[in-house]
Amino acid sequence: MSCFRHTLPATALLSLMLTPALAAQTTESAAPAWGFSGKVRVGLEYQSNVNVSELNQASGRSDNARLLEADINASWQATDKLQVFAGYSLQDKQYQNADDYNLRLHLAFLDNQYQLGATSLGINLYHADARLASAPFLTLTQSSVYAMHSASDTWYLRPALTLGQKRFDNINGRDAQTRSLSADSFWFSADGQRFISLGLRYDWEAADATEFRYQAPAVQLKMSTRFTAWTLPQQLQFGARVARRQYQSHSVANTAAARNDLQRQLDLQWQLGLSEHFALISKLEFGDFQSILDSADYTESRGSLSLQLSF
Repeated sequence: MSCFRHTLPATALLSLMLTPALAAQTTESAAPAWGFSGKVRVGLEYQSNVNVSELNQASGRSDNARLLEADINASWQATDKLQVFAGYSLQDKQYQNADDYNLRLHLAFLDNQYQLGATSLGINLYHADARLASAPFLTLTQSSVYAMHSASDTWYLRPALTLGQKRFDNINGRDAQTRSLSADSFWFSADGQRFISLGLRYDWEAADATEFRYQAPAVQLKMSTRFTAWTLPQQLQFGARVARRQYQSHSVANTAAARNDLQRQLDLQWQLGLSEHFALISKLEFGDFQSILDSADYTESRGSLSLQLSF
């Protein structure tokens, strides 16, 4: 298979991991005993540099892709203090020309939260399975322990410890044990229509092969606002992330310099509510990946437009 790079489980898992905790903390009324919800999205995406994020190579080619995404989530208020969440997500991307880069990702999670005054203690398990070009590619399992503390009516803090395991099919040396420490802070407006989150992370990846082992401090920012314009409900979201991957191997082949990759990513999303169940979602993304390793030194941009059905 030729060189590639593409969005894979890490970003999707991070998004899913924060959702249950935020949902539990920001609900104003008592939660029903059972709850179910789901979303289905279909759309098109343009990508300037087709790639796969778990591999340090980029194709240098642009392409268009068809998108299909689906989520289903369930919640159970087991007792006054104990709440259980579960969910499943499917992401499928089919390129117009780059068939070797077609990706299908399955995600499943189970999350348990126990309320102790202003703090919710939680433990969760996430499992991801990715297929690349219709062939098994990557299996990722993660478990986390965390606390969601309400510092005030509008300010929440969430420290977490995450342990994970990566298993690649037919790629020697990249199987890895992972660890992550994170601390996120969330500020909500009084009416709940706007929020800002700031997060600090430190990741360790202990791959079988020394050249793939690294530590990565990172900072990320998210902002969101909901409003009504043209009598239609809308939402704007902005995200930014900067990470520095410090590789254990002190040098790269054919160079005496140490490898310390710098990764910078930006994204902007606009959601336009068309009706109670339908919405139009447009998204722009940009990534700048700097490395002394030529195959990992590149930039990319993406633009997508999707129609979403919620139920």
